[in-house]
Amino acid sequence: MPEVMDMDAQLVSDTSAIGVEDVVVEPVRVGRAGRGRAGTARWVVALVVVALVAGASFAGVALIAAGGSSSSLAGYAPASTTVYAELRTDLPGDQQAAVGELLANFPGFTDQSSLDYKIDQALGGLFTQVAGSGLDYVRDLKPWLGGEIAAAAGSLDTVKPVAGGGMTGGWALVMATTKEPDLARAFLAARLGQPTATQTYAGATLSTVSIAGLEGREIAWTVTGTTALVGDLSAVESALDARATGGLAATQSFAQAVGQVPAAHIALAWADAPSLATAAVAARGAFMPDASPLPSHSADEVPAWIVGAVRAEPAGMTLDIVAPRSDGAAAAGSPHVSQLASRLPGTTVAMVEVHDAGALIERAITAAAKDPQARAALGAAAPLLDGSLGSFVDWAGDGSVAVTRADGTTAGGIVVLAADQAVATQRLAAIRAFLNFANLPNGNPVVTEEPYGDGTIVTLDFGDLRPALTDALKGMGAPAGSAGSGGTPAGLDPAAIAALVPASARISYTVQRGIAVLGTDAAFVKAVVDTTPATSLAALPTYQAAIDLAGASNDGQAFVDAATAVDMAKQADSSVASALGGDAGAFIARIRSLGAASTRTSDSTHIRIAVAVGGH
Repeated sequence: MPEVMDMDAQLVSDTSAIGVEDVVVEPVRVGRAGRGRAGTARWVVALVVVALVAGASFAGVALIAAGGSSSSLAGYAPASTTVYAELRTDLPGDQQAAVGELLANFPGFTDQSSLDYKIDQALGGLFTQVAGSGLDYVRDLKPWLGGEIAAAAGSLDTVKPVAGGGMTGGWALVMATTKEPDLARAFLAARLGQPTATQTYAGATLSTVSIAGLEGREIAWTVTGTTALVGDLSAVESALDARATGGLAATQSFAQAVGQVPAAHIALAWADAPSLATAAVAARGAFMPDASPLPSHSADEVPAWIVGAVRAEPAGMTLDIVAPRSDGAAAAGSPHVSQLASRLPGTTVAMVEVHDAGALIERAITAAAKDPQARAALGAAAPLLDGSLGSFVDWAGDGSVAVTRADGTTAGGIVVLAADQAVATQRLAAIRAFLNFANLPNGNPVVTEEPYGDGTIVTLDFGDLRPALTDALKGMGAPAGSAGSGGTPAGLDPAAIAALVPASARISYTVQRGIAVLGTDAAFVKAVVDTTPATSLAALPTYQAAIDLAGASNDGQAFVDAATAVDMAKQADSSVASALGGDAGAFIARIRSLGAASTRTSDSTHIRIAVAVGGH
């Protein structure tokens, strides 16, 4: 195939030898001199955004032949990279089959024979929204894009604002594999325009261009072999150097990280956590000089890296997030299947569960006792950290916060496995007694007791706390509605915030059948007490689908019933109901539930977030 560019980077007038009937590069017209380039500086960002959103929206190209699991672009990213992200539209490993099965759950994608066309339509519309009408995905991008797209950035601690807007410092690089290198060159030349200089570096021809909105930065591009590179000139040169040494892919940190997530994935992101933390501190000082500084962390509190990978599954999608554990981290957990899901009612809409809650609270209190900042924040109450506060919850096993929705009523509470019911009852009674001596706005709470199940439900009624809450918000430092540092945020009325609190604030609790239950009302407590394995959350297919994807054996988990949560949001706000209507609503309706699971080992912390799809 003949070279599409001459040495002046002008488009060759005769492109007939390219032999591509479906691609018309010429309509992406931009005048050479004095042209308006409102969209020029956005196209690189648009390309990455569209690719990532497409992957996250299940829009992988299922009819493209599956490639290898290992990305070739990580070898171009400089070893000094702080943040790296990639999208695999070539669907490595089992991802081709999984994407096809996954998309079949959504309206319009049941017919796999038209899948490629429908994905092109979706990507085309999305790309137009991001990049403007000057680019067409099918016409301008699809013909030359290969199966891998990636972005890298580094030296982020040097990023600073400049007068007139914009910023200086740092470097960024966008990489893509290309199946038609000449078409890629023609596209980049047409979009980025007349080069200010050309040079040969490491065997590749680099074109340096001037981009509106990025004044002061040397932006360059090249296509070498089957890889296209666009970014800061220094970054492109570093990428060409990196290919000889393996770049980021050859570093111990990156290699160790990617080994902790599934090799076959749709998208992956990695970050050098210490460098990113340093950059965050520097950015806050550079862009918000009047803001309070970010808290400092010792070296053993910041992981060496963090990595995440998105995978398609036939019945959903998963996001794995892994970070190594530092020497100062707590001991490894003891993963097991939830013992509380079978105790929570089937009306549970959302839950968050922590295993060994009592032990975790004790460790947190011990750590806080050694932290000067924590002690200073507690003020006069700091001495409590030195006492037996931690042992106050030594009876607590696994604990869960749950929200239920039944007959249009929302309730919530805490359910905790009680290793010793007698001790749990004693500790809760001690809290009840303490409240009688506390200086509460409405005096002592009104206490009622009701025999129920195998025990007694105690309800503490604190009365209407809204006036006291309003006064407290007003007295936080700044007048209502101001943006002062001590008051409520600008535009928020303390009375409106207080109105969110029920007119009668109650807490009901009981300890029986091996659990302690605290709820917003007696109905929640009764619902938990009455729950059987057959009527429990654990028996629901929506729960099972999400938790099975996330990992049923874990150290902590979370669950959301998506359909009920969406209905609640629609009822609460008419604008949400409008936004979730039409085609969007049809897709959202196929999301059954969300799940998350966390597992700790002596070496790492692994979190998996899952989206389960299919019929309800």
